[in-house]
Amino acid sequence: MEIIKIMVCAFFMVALLSGAKAQDAKALLGKWETVYKDKEGTAHITYEFVNENGQLLCYTRYIADEGGNGSEYNTLAMKNIHFKAGTGKALFMYKADKEVYELKASLELEGTNALQVSYSYWGYSDTEQWKKVQ
Repeated sequence: MEIIKIMVCAFFMVALLSGAKAQDAKALLGKWETVYKDKEGTAHITYEFVNENGQLLCYTRYIADEGGNGSEYNTLAMKNIHFKAGTGKALFMYKADKEVYELKASLELEGTNALQVSYSYWGYSDTEQWKKVQ
């Protein structure tokens, strides 16, 4: 009877662990959208995570204003991305006054289609909610 209890427990442990698949960097690949609001207005931004030469990178692909007027981009948005088990860290590229700053960012995948990107700079912190679109 004891061996049956052990086997049943083992079966449920395997079932639980296989159902809670660890999300690695592959889960980030593809296009993501977010809305960024500041004092100058609202921007709709499309990012894309890609694997280049074995390295995970994120690029800004498109930025549009509230009226839908936008432009395509191919600008590096994140580098040094380390992501495992649904969370990670990266360097988020921020451009201000023609200078590019590298901000430490935290990444947290929420399900398969939502990513929380948090960063702080000069005493200001922000958390963006990104939605996977492709």
